[in-house]
Amino acid sequence: MSSCCRAKLRIERCDFINNKDRNILPSSTTIRKVIVPSSIACGSVCSAERTCCYASFDRKTKQCNLDQSCCPQSEFLKDALMMKKSTVSLSCQNGWIQYETKCYFFSDSERSWNDAKIICENKDGMLAEVKSSCEKDFLKTTATAFALSFWLGGTDIQNEGDWIWTSSQTVVTFDDWTVDAPNNRFGNEHCLAIRKLNGFQWNDDDCSSSFRFICEKEIYIMDHGKDPHVKVENS
Repeated sequence: MSSCCRAKLRIERCDFINNKDRNILPSSTTIRKVIVPSSIACGSVCSAERTCCYASFDRKTKQCNLDQSCCPQSEFLKDALMMKKSTVSLSCQNGWIQYETKCYFFSDSERSWNDAKIICENKDGMLAEVKSSCEKDFLKTTATAFALSFWLGGTDIQNEGDWIWTSSQTVVTFDDWTVDAPNNRFGNEHCLAIRKLNGFQWNDDDCSSSFRFICEKEIYIMDHGKDPHVKVENS
């Protein structure tokens, strides 16, 4: 495990869990690619990037790939190094559940999709956007424990069949649709839910239906006795 200090992030230490001979593949969760002189420099760039969870460094090309997913797509590549950022003193607010570098809120009330979106935004978050199989498994497992259906942040209301994540306005490239979904069965199913009756796989539903909902937001840090709900920010 390597470590570095980044005062700009108001975190005492950033540890990196190394995985040899693995390289991150380009995907919708890629932040950017940069050329740096060493793996230590690559780790420093990831530390300074608030949304970076994983980085990989190719010793031959000196390319550093930054990824916001904590479960990025990767390939075997000799002389490459993958590094997972693990920051100390991370914490979610009460009522939120921590997973990797994000916090999730599973509501205890039912709302329409649009009302759920507004509530999440009022909590400084957004309706959950699923970017990896690891995140999908976490949300499905947690929703199963509640034994209820939940709204996620996907919609094709702008253009039928073109599913996007509403807050980030990015294309849904990873999915977990149930059989025959999405099908817009009644001509008005434009919002994404994980449904109990479908084994908590994805389904397109009428946005005016009332379900519980899942919000997500960036993780918070405990900062030397200060307000524990200060968001991680670059200076």
